[in-house]
Amino acid sequence: MPAAPAAGQARATTRTPAPAAPAAGQASDPAGIRERRLVPYDDREIAAALERPLGQEDCERIALARNLTLRIAARERGKAERAHWGSYGRFHPALSLSGSGARALAADDTSWTGGLRPGLETSTQTRALVGGVTALLPTGARVDVTRDMSWLRGSSALDQRSTFLRAAVRQPILRDSRVVARSPIEDADLTRQTQESLLAEEVRQTTHRARLAYYDVLRTREIVRVAEDALHGDSALVEASQALLDAKLATRRDVLSAEIRLADDRASLASAEKDYQLALDQIKNAMGLPIRDSIQVADSQLAFRPVDLDVEQLIALALAKSPPLEAADAAIRQRQLRLRVTRNATLPNLDLTASFAKRLDHDHTTSIQSRDTDWGGGVTLTYPLFGREAAAATEIAELELGQEADRRVILEREITLAIRDAVRSLHSIAEEITSVDRSIAVAEEKLDFANTMFKLGRASNLDITDAREALLKSRNQHARRVADYHGELSALESLTGLALAP
Repeated sequence: MPAAPAAGQARATTRTPAPAAPAAGQASDPAGIRERRLVPYDDREIAAALERPLGQEDCERIALARNLTLRIAARERGKAERAHWGSYGRFHPALSLSGSGARALAADDTSWTGGLRPGLETSTQTRALVGGVTALLPTGARVDVTRDMSWLRGSSALDQRSTFLRAAVRQPILRDSRVVARSPIEDADLTRQTQESLLAEEVRQTTHRARLAYYDVLRTREIVRVAEDALHGDSALVEASQALLDAKLATRRDVLSAEIRLADDRASLASAEKDYQLALDQIKNAMGLPIRDSIQVADSQLAFRPVDLDVEQLIALALAKSPPLEAADAAIRQRQLRLRVTRNATLPNLDLTASFAKRLDHDHTTSIQSRDTDWGGGVTLTYPLFGREAAAATEIAELELGQEADRRVILEREITLAIRDAVRSLHSIAEEITSVDRSIAVAEEKLDFANTMFKLGRASNLDITDAREALLKSRNQHARRVADYHGELSALESLTGLALAP
């Protein structure tokens, strides 16, 4: 047996999987290993697949289309996309329009001398319409344009109209106003990138969970078959023991021992069938299908074919194309952006302003017009004297950036450890399967010998039950460990995004 790897080291071989032609839905990797990419089934393909026994790829592609956790991740990505699309609205102009009107009545009684009161009444009507446009520019400048129109009419032939137009621009100078102005858009874009990466990771994990559920179905079905074979063999042993008892070649003890073993087989078969039904429910859950529906899984077995892997190459490929690391990188850039914005708040603020105003008054009664035009400009300097709140926000942003950087390092270390552990586990399981295969061969030979000797009356059925129990244990162990081997290989594929299974 090869020596176990030293502490802190993973088994690495010099051989790597041979380059293979990319299959449908898979892209070739520069290292010669295929990148695993499956296309989800559409509704028509799902309906067709459910009419036949499902294979492994069927289960994975249905899961990519129907898995509820994956749907939630896809909707999170959709929300981030819409938020990014909507963030550009901050640069869209905002229009405003308002109108008002008023009427005033006045009575002049100063000419009254007695008798009937003559009473002189006058009325005045005022109307106004105000429209405006406000816009934020990518440079951080804010533009305000307002147009105000008013009318004054009276019963004494008073008729006046006024128009007022004003435009103003305010541009921050000292602070990085462009970054501040665009920060919500860039922040939303980084959130979108994060959700894209998280969705890609959820695709990998959904595929991985579907594969594990598929392997569990095959494993439990094989254990059911092993239990059925044991039940069939022990039933024959009870009949043979009874026949030998009738022929005075066996004792009642042999019959009772065989019946006890048969009862244990029935209990084991019932437990195995329960586990198989549970595995079917779990794979339906992984695929996102209704639990109450019945499905068929293809009658195939998990084949054991050892795979030689270069652990350092796998780590390099995994770290280069890791969706969680890509999400961590986007989170770091997002924290860097927020730090720049909070630092701006601690700087002096110098605003340059420019304004233009034009007023036109027209009196229709006297036909007199007047025009006024004003140009203006100014500089405004503000400085946060103490700025404790802004300084605290900046320090918090720096700490959060450091946290995100540390989280990325931790994540990279976890991925590295997971790959090294998976490669070690594959090596260990492969050696264990080799030993179990040898145990099965020996147990089968022992059972054949015990059956022969029992028929010749030179052995008791205890020799048969002992040999069958050893065979049953080895076959169950083989089914479990082969499924574990494929599960570890699937875990590696979910970490690297590569198709490693032969």
